[in-house]
Amino acid sequence: MQLILKKKTNEDLMAYGFAENDSTLPKSFVIAVLCMGGKSFTHMRTLLKRYRKVINLFLENSGSEFLDVLFRVWEKSPEKFLMAFSCTLEAGIVNDVEALKWAVEDETRALVTQRAR
Repeated sequence: MQLILKKKTNEDLMAYGFAENDSTLPKSFVIAVLCMGGKSFTHMRTLLKRYRKVINLFLENSGSEFLDVLFRVWEKSPEKFLMAFSCTLEAGIVNDVEALKWAVEDETRALVTQRAR
């Protein structure tokens, strides 16, 4: 979190070891970015843009995993989830097809289905 608060660049973060094969570092960092970006649309957009390279390391697995993390971070706050979801689509981190597949693949995501009605 301190790295985000100090507005470190992608290159600085890579120097901290994000480029290594430890998949937990990028996931933890993505969770921190999503939590801190909850202040506003502008804040979320800025963080997603600034740390896109680290987010891309996490996305090597799949876009649906990113959406799973996004959902777990904001499942208790539907408004913040939808804000972050919109910013994610807008930034091109996840495409429309991936998002639709993700939304229908698991019935436990009541948040998504409730908002769709």
